[in-house]
Amino acid sequence: MTTITVEALERRVVEESFVDFLDFCYVEEPGKGAVRYEKWPHLLALAGLLLVWRLLAWLKARQIGATWLVAAYVLWKAMYHPSEVILLLSKRETDAKVFLKKCVFIYQNLPAHLRVQMEDTTQELRFPQGNSRILAMPSSPETGRSETVTVVVVDEADFQPYFDVNYAALKPTIDAGGQMILLSTSNPYSQDSKFKELY
Repeated sequence: MTTITVEALERRVVEESFVDFLDFCYVEEPGKGAVRYEKWPHLLALAGLLLVWRLLAWLKARQIGATWLVAAYVLWKAMYHPSEVILLLSKRETDAKVFLKKCVFIYQNLPAHLRVQMEDTTQELRFPQGNSRILAMPSSPETGRSETVTVVVVDEADFQPYFDVNYAALKPTIDAGGQMILLSTSNPYSQDSKFKELY
């Protein structure tokens, strides 16, 4: 008779289900440290959309958990799915690194039996087991032209000066079966932006 451990069952479940993966995720709250991720109804609804929509534009408010949810999603994709190349695109290099650090924080607070091998730099996470990686890059006119990616996350898209150019360069990601996730609060000085048009 084969014995299956609880840890092995949990690993199998989270590999297959992003929503169940969230049960093991912790986020960082100022003054509190690591706090278990709360699956609020609006975040569960978005988690479901992340799994099926290839182009998602989310006009968000601050402090509602959107960025942490997407950080958990791209980490889950890179850890448990082979050959994922995920691009985190932010306005500045420092912003891109902050987004990537959210992925690292979630990874470091996972139970050991749910982790896979990860190689970490300030701008890239590599997962050798499945040959997947997460890249953090600032927006520039050249971004996305030389990299073939499976998932693109554009943070604060409505504030990025090169968003129109980047969108045009990265749109083939969606056409090839990949995914583009656009997150942003509203830029009050840009009423007819490409992000708002897509939203």
